[in-house]
Amino acid sequence: MWKTILLNGEKAYVWSPLIARYAGKSNYDPNLLFLIGPSSDPLKTKIKTFDIEKKQVVDEIEIKGIRSFHGLLYISSSASKGVPYVQEFLLLDYSAEACGETGGTVYLAFDGKKLRPFFSAAGSGDGGFFEGTEIIFPSDPMGEKGIIHVVDMGGESGGPSDFLPKVKLDYFTHKKYTWNGEKLIPIE
Repeated sequence: MWKTILLNGEKAYVWSPLIARYAGKSNYDPNLLFLIGPSSDPLKTKIKTFDIEKKQVVDEIEIKGIRSFHGLLYISSSASKGVPYVQEFLLLDYSAEACGETGGTVYLAFDGKKLRPFFSAAGSGDGGFFEGTEIIFPSDPMGEKGIIHVVDMGGESGGPSDFLPKVKLDYFTHKKYTWNGEKLIPIE
């Protein structure tokens, strides 16, 4: 499908798969945009870092983790959260479209030049059953310098009221990681 655009004051046409579906601005560098769009692989999403001033793509990656653009709620940029080698995080928040589907946040670490997959904190719920992942960053109130805590849990909830829910945990794990600038390294 072709889309009509305005280019230098004149009408032009662009093949729609080449257009980003979502864009987010860097909070650290006002000249950078993060452009999110489809990949040739339907299980992946393409993300480009674009320098507005230089009018060029600085970096481009493909990630797994977002099955549908329909559930993508928003794109935001946040501070480094105390993680070394990270200038800022790009957060892709998406919702579950139905019970039993996955929703959450995909975190991408940006060092000023390259985007790297960091973590996908996802979860789902279905009629009282739940599962989810929580990340505690070094700068969070319960965080530790240089350590990323990842807590996974799942179980059942329900009870006499929404204010006094009864929760039964089926599983709970707590793992610690460090970031070496390219990937998360487990701490044994």
